[in-house]
Amino acid sequence: MKKTGLWLEWGFLFITVPLVTWLFDLPVSKFLIFALPIVYALVIYRWREGRVTPKASLAWLPIGVRVVTISAGLFVFSYVVFPETFLWIPREKPQLWIMIMLLYPLVSALPQEFFYRQFYFWRYREIMPRSSMLMTSSIVTFGFLHVMYDNWVAVVLSTMGGVLFTF
Repeated sequence: MKKTGLWLEWGFLFITVPLVTWLFDLPVSKFLIFALPIVYALVIYRWREGRVTPKASLAWLPIGVRVVTISAGLFVFSYVVFPETFLWIPREKPQLWIMIMLLYPLVSALPQEFFYRQFYFWRYREIMPRSSMLMTSSIVTFGFLHVMYDNWVAVVLSTMGGVLFTF
């Protein structure tokens, strides 16, 4: 695909789709809307590369340490900034909380990780040849995705999470 086509695709997938879901009250679930670009990315990736392969190695150990550290920080941040709603869902709606804990990693986190890391770096390295540009744009667009929640805290924390997951 020519560079102009890749830029147009990038703009549509990573800017237009999140912007539309934030600006317009659509009659369809936002998660369903975001599923379409992820399915598109998976089809393109599998068609061009032939397969999707997870990388399993001890390189994940430092990531685990960072996840635990950042999770503890988020826990404290949430308690300090939102004390009135801190742990509201587990206390008031434990069944919903269990469903979120079981389904979120599979339905949301894993597809986002594929879309904003594996697919993103594979697909757009041609139009963003410097790794710093590719990584920064991945981080920023990942944070920007979360404008759909109309919540600045979600955008900021997701951008910070994007730093963690990108590195």
